[in-house]
Amino acid sequence: MPLKAGRSDVTSRGPAWLVPALIGVSACFTSSEGLEPPPESLYYPTGVALSPGGGTLFVASSDFDLQFNGGTVAAVAWGTPGGLRERALQVATSVQAGAPFAETCAAIGASKNDNAQLYPGVCTPIDMQPFVKKSATIGAFASSAVVVAKQGEPGARLFVPVRGDPSVTWFDIVDDRDPAAPSSPCGDAFCLSCAGEGEGLRCGPSHRAGELAYDNPRGLVLPVEPTGIAADPTGEALVIAHQTTKSASLVVNRWGSGTRRPTLQHFIDTLADGPTGVGAIPVPAIVAASRDDSGVPAVGYAPAFVLTHSVTAQLTIVRYESDARSQPPRPFLTIADQTPIALASLGTDSRGIAIDGRERALCETSCGTDLACLEICLETPLRLYVANRTPASLISGRIVSKAARTDGVVTGVSDKIELDELEPLEFGASNVILGDVVGLTGELEPRVFVVAFDARFILAYDPRTRGTANIRTGRGPHGVLVDARVDAEGNASSFMAVAHFTDSYLGVVDLDTRNNGTFGQMVLSVGPPVPPRDTQ
Repeated sequence: MPLKAGRSDVTSRGPAWLVPALIGVSACFTSSEGLEPPPESLYYPTGVALSPGGGTLFVASSDFDLQFNGGTVAAVAWGTPGGLRERALQVATSVQAGAPFAETCAAIGASKNDNAQLYPGVCTPIDMQPFVKKSATIGAFASSAVVVAKQGEPGARLFVPVRGDPSVTWFDIVDDRDPAAPSSPCGDAFCLSCAGEGEGLRCGPSHRAGELAYDNPRGLVLPVEPTGIAADPTGEALVIAHQTTKSASLVVNRWGSGTRRPTLQHFIDTLADGPTGVGAIPVPAIVAASRDDSGVPAVGYAPAFVLTHSVTAQLTIVRYESDARSQPPRPFLTIADQTPIALASLGTDSRGIAIDGRERALCETSCGTDLACLEICLETPLRLYVANRTPASLISGRIVSKAARTDGVVTGVSDKIELDELEPLEFGASNVILGDVVGLTGELEPRVFVVAFDARFILAYDPRTRGTANIRTGRGPHGVLVDARVDAEGNASSFMAVAHFTDSYLGVVDLDTRNNGTFGQMVLSVGPPVPPRDTQ
């Protein structure tokens, strides 16, 4: 049954804010009746993620106005030879060398962009079709995406929260951490394995975690409106926020095949109003280093996640308890801590969250397995960043870890959030991620990137100097990621992929500060920008 929803306010609001108008008709969204979604273009994209080795870019499209019978997930050539990253580097290098824009753009099959105010970029858009290597059909209203990789051996999966089912739809994908010997469950370089059926490869029920009550020992189904998602470092525990039900759910990814597929295991529904974003707290290295011969750590620590809230001025820490000693295990979530946001008059409407553990990780790397040294590293706090709308600001803070001791020996670690300051933002903050730019000396430098959906900007914030710069995007930037690399010859490069929700196309931004002509600019637009149907 084809459904259509009004979209007159889509340019001033992100997809998560328009959900309530569509609640109640979600039962129709999984039907295969109606028009098949376009497999080689984007349609209101919301989520982006990279394969573990950076070869493939996964883009989730939401089918936001229900013109089709589902959304899609596309596997796009990114870091492979001839992929979008190589094309973006070609443009940036050519402009930096002084080549005219017309000549630079002609080399990639485009022309100079004369409409940069509406669609910023050096060149006109290039065709997306040659870069889409695989596509699968999912339910409507995909909200985000995350990739996890197996530790110690090959294996990778992509998880996409889908609000229309509702489910967490998952895919086996290529593990390309070893580019010389990628591991593919499909037998090719681009894989989207989800028990797909039909011409559109519509993902099967066995790959929609949380949809079937008999798929888990507690007989649960996923709460409605799954939005943010994050995974623990092992890729075993995934926590999903549910914006309208005060809930957070737990999907457990027990690596393997057959009956060991990811399943919904638990959810809590006693959170503060409006859980929206989720960030995983890095596990202290002292936990793994304290394992005995049986593999049980002497230092107790349950993987933790921080949730933001779009209604309540609060951050919440939840913990994943594996219940591994029970047979069968019955994992669950607990609420570990709740921190009010009191830096401003309101502090409500928090969206994305990013947790930076690089400084502590650097300390831990120097320790090896020395427990005394690793205990000292616990004194290095993790940095935390939250995109907030009231007021429009980047909230920064830290996560302080405290060691619990018995007879002077560390036996456990707890976490506490402390908030420091606000950095003013453009209006409409919707997401925040971590990434690196290439500095003037050719070294990678950390940045915090905050997406302002409404204002068409992405703020680049330097956590060391507190300096800021605005990156102009097209309309409705939503899903973003940064891919910074140093090649075998020591040459650094960094690019940002931006999924534009409003006009359904992909942009690539140059993040090399040495490139005077292109730094902070969109050097590649992929797919023709298509405005919302009700504005055409």
